[in-house]
Amino acid sequence: MNIRKLFCPGNTPRILLFLFFFVVSVITTIACGYTEKNATGNVLLLFLLLLLAHRNTLTSTTALLFLFCCTLYAPAGMTYGKINNSFIVALLQTTTDEAAEFSGMIPVYHFLVSAAILVF
Repeated sequence: MNIRKLFCPGNTPRILLFLFFFVVSVITTIACGYTEKNATGNVLLLFLLLLLAHRNTLTSTTALLFLFCCTLYAPAGMTYGKINNSFIVALLQTTTDEAAEFSGMIPVYHFLVSAAILVF
């Protein structure tokens, strides 16, 4: 197997593809609140996931679903940090009024970062 074809199929310039995946990895990691410990490892792991995910349909679909979930959590992640057990419990026990109040406390520019992830 040719290693160049593995990482860069088609006519896309390799450096642009690497740069695009790296920028998306950094934005997604910061948006989900994973900046306290080992942020570099998280960025590199996501970068490699995206780099290998563009190879076939199944891995591309899986990566897109993962990025969509990250997009949904990004505004809360930027405001309150990474997800934990208490966040899941609170999510399961909340009402629509509490959810609207929670969404109202998140700054608008955090939603813009989430939209940027979704656009990419």
